[in-house]
Amino acid sequence: MTKSVDSAIWRLPRMRELGPSDLAAAFLRLSMGAGLVSAVADRLGFWGPPGSFLVSWGNFHNFMVYTARLNPWCPSACLPLLAVAVTIAEAGLAYFSASASRVESRRC
Repeated sequence: MTKSVDSAIWRLPRMRELGPSDLAAAFLRLSMGAGLVSAVADRLGFWGPPGSFLVSWGNFHNFMVYTARLNPWCPSACLPLLAVAVTIAEAGLAYFSASASRVESRRC
């Protein structure tokens, strides 16, 4: 029985050791995720009221005004939907960039 277990272990793919580039990539993913979460937290008012130190929007209304300024082609009825969609997309990108695992490409 132990012989079959030993042969199964030898057939498993080998894990390589983590190097400096792997740690740098992990730090980059975490810092990108933190930056995106910080922007979402700012527009939801977690960092303080508008006009506070290092607060860009302070509330969702100010973010919608900024969204309208960046998208003059968008009808005013669609601006709240666009602002919510961008916020959800940014929160999703923050989650996936911070939790992404390493993807290795296979060479033929």
